[in-house]
Amino acid sequence: ERVVADLRKAVFGQILKLDAAFFEVTRTGEVISRLTTDTTLLQSVVASTLPIAMRNLLLITGGVVMLFTTSPKLTLLVLAGVPLVLLPVWSLGRRVRRLSRLSQDRIADVAANVDEVVHGIRTVQAFCHETTDRHAYDGHVDAAFVTATRRARISATLAGGVMLFTFGAVGIVLWFGGRDVLDGQMSGGELSVAGALNVGNG
Repeated sequence: ERVVADLRKAVFGQILKLDAAFFEVTRTGEVISRLTTDTTLLQSVVASTLPIAMRNLLLITGGVVMLFTTSPKLTLLVLAGVPLVLLPVWSLGRRVRRLSRLSQDRIADVAANVDEVVHGIRTVQAFCHETTDRHAYDGHVDAAFVTATRRARISATLAGGVMLFTFGAVGIVLWFGGRDVLDGQMSGGELSVAGALNVGNG
């Protein structure tokens, strides 16, 4: 909460320092949207995503150490598959970030349109411009919707891909570990620990 509050103060302070030419080409509603909606999005990232990422990093580090202690061969097998997971995640992650920026831009367009119409409502009503402005607003909302659904679709693909690779890795580890158990190189309990550590790391 403190990070977001400080960020809002810093952004507003920066807005006050901008010259008049900036406000001639930038709509007031867009500035307000950046100050409120964008910082709210950052709040969700800082408050939820960052702690989860830190927790998962600790889990992965501890899991790899424990897995290496249990079976170095299975650990190397898991680590060999990491690049196969990271490449698609990196590629899809870049697309999600780009679409997230576009989604915020479209939301800013909606806010800017509302600000213009509401501030000039007397002029809008005097010239019977309500229908035109409603259609323009609908167009901005539809554009925001299309961008948001594209972002959600790619995010879902990213999450599904990560889950598929994770459980695929667990299946491979259990298969190789099962062969080691049958050959007497590993106990069933050690295999159970290795499988549980893989699931935990996923």
